[in-house]
Amino acid sequence: MKIVSKLQMQAIENFSFQNGISNLDLIKNSGLLISNFISERFSNESDQILVLLGSGTNGSDGIVAASNLIFRGYDVSIVILRPRLKNDKDLQRLYAQQESQIFDYSDNQSKFSINQFTELINKSDVIVDAVFGTGLSRPINLELGKFFKIIQDNQSTKSIISVDLPSGLNPDNGKVDPSAISADFTLALGFPKLGHFNPLAIEYVGELNVLDIGLNQEFEENILTRTISTPSFNEFPVRKLNSNKGTFGKTLIIGGSKNFPGSVSLAANAAYRVGSGLIEGMIPANIIGSFSALTPEAIVFPLPIDQFGEMEMTPTTNLSIASEINQYSSILLGCGLGISAIKIQFVQNLLFSSSAHSKFVIDADALNILSNTYKWWDRFSTKAVLTPHLKEMARLTRMSILDIQNDRVEVVRHFAQYWNKIIVLKGAFTLIGFPTGEVLVNTESNPLLSTAGTGDVLAGMIAGFVSQGLSLEKSSELGVFIHSEIAKNEKHIKGTSGLLASDLVNKIPEVINVFRDKNG
Repeated sequence: MKIVSKLQMQAIENFSFQNGISNLDLIKNSGLLISNFISERFSNESDQILVLLGSGTNGSDGIVAASNLIFRGYDVSIVILRPRLKNDKDLQRLYAQQESQIFDYSDNQSKFSINQFTELINKSDVIVDAVFGTGLSRPINLELGKFFKIIQDNQSTKSIISVDLPSGLNPDNGKVDPSAISADFTLALGFPKLGHFNPLAIEYVGELNVLDIGLNQEFEENILTRTISTPSFNEFPVRKLNSNKGTFGKTLIIGGSKNFPGSVSLAANAAYRVGSGLIEGMIPANIIGSFSALTPEAIVFPLPIDQFGEMEMTPTTNLSIASEINQYSSILLGCGLGISAIKIQFVQNLLFSSSAHSKFVIDADALNILSNTYKWWDRFSTKAVLTPHLKEMARLTRMSILDIQNDRVEVVRHFAQYWNKIIVLKGAFTLIGFPTGEVLVNTESNPLLSTAGTGDVLAGMIAGFVSQGLSLEKSSELGVFIHSEIAKNEKHIKGTSGLLASDLVNKIPEVINVFRDKNG
């Protein structure tokens, strides 16, 4: 599904108008679907509904929804918070239906007070926020903020439904106004908006539902942001009956250190679990024992260490690595590597002298080393997958974490194109940016994954898919989807804490098999 900005939504609506769909059609469709959503979840015998209206189309949607609910026997009160046109026919019909329950705060002659609003809030079970939607263009003023504050103070005892976006949420970047309404449900009209998927906005959006309001779908081909797709059977590597381990590629995992001995094992096991045929760990000699104990199926290329247990490199070692590197279908670099002068030189030599045919997934400290390397993207022009979390992305881009969070999609889009790399920005609503300008959004946000080692597992999964011949792009999408799907399943069992990275690894084949069976 495509995800749109405010301007893109306006362009889609205009395209629809040019192709026989009227604004009135969209408003009626929206109002009907909003009222259907409410009717399916709340009773017309006991639940009292309060609809808050703004001055634009969002308010018009709320008027039609309120009218439908009144017709179905619901007890509905309406508060107009922003001025509406005097010749608003839908509002006139609503007055004819329910005049005694319509309160127009926007009318200077009205005696409707903040105390009356508080009384309405107190007696209501469901609050429908149809004030701004995508129409917010400036900070919420103090007067309107007083009304929203009353809603905030009572939200724990009410069900709040926002139309399109919670009022106070920026549609393009998800910035949250201090007075913003926090919704239990957000009903996105036509398409989800970019602002729905900013981690800073998670607590405000609530459960996101996308309503098909009848827009013309042809224009969406021009939209470069979409949700990650549920994989079909033919997107997974083919497993022929006469295959052998060589059929499914060789993955080289370079990393590990005395302080982080488990990272490479997690990555290696994940690569095996997605189907890679052979894994080799290029690791410091002093962690071979723990690596082999945790990943007995892998082979080992020992890297020499000094008297302090840190990696050291010799001309002979460099030659051996150079001869090894081109044998692999995919190379994962950085998990648990650590940073030292020798490791910086090692990573730079490896990447800057690599063949154009080498397929790299770059994670963790290898990213931190790149972030301190002048114009690394010019010296490493080969397309590769970068898997930063927010701090690593901040180092790579020289931006603050807050600046990235405030415009995540466009930041990822820009740097994926500028660096000619695939960027997997990990975190709530993980993003995947392609050099083509396309950005994919994982619509799941799961605190179960907020634990050490889950990033190593994801990097290993992506490298394992690459080794089997899938493109870097498809491997990234499948890796993020399966990784997220496992955590979603585990959340039903464990709740929001208690998942170990190794738990993820062990579930990989089961989840992949579910989607093979569903589509195969």
